[in-house]
Amino acid sequence: MKLNSDLGYKPVTFSELTDDQSFWRGCQTCKNYDVLQRTKQQMCLCTGMLYDPSIKENKSNKVKIKVKVFQRLKRIKENMYLKKVKK
Repeated sequence: MKLNSDLGYKPVTFSELTDDQSFWRGCQTCKNYDVLQRTKQQMCLCTGMLYDPSIKENKSNKVKIKVKVFQRLKRIKENMYLKKVKK
């Protein structure tokens, strides 16, 4: 969620998300999909996030965010692929 926030997404309630079924089909592989279906797409254990392109950010802030995101992705990659497996 931190990474998505850095990219400009903000947490919203599920009622603020779209009613388009093609959007919700993307949730079918999630382990919480049954919760989403039982509540008729009004609640889930996941966090609904929305990107608003109309919010203008200054360029220096975007550069800072991109650097933070790149550093975070690099750490994630290192943790996933460079850790030695203990035997």
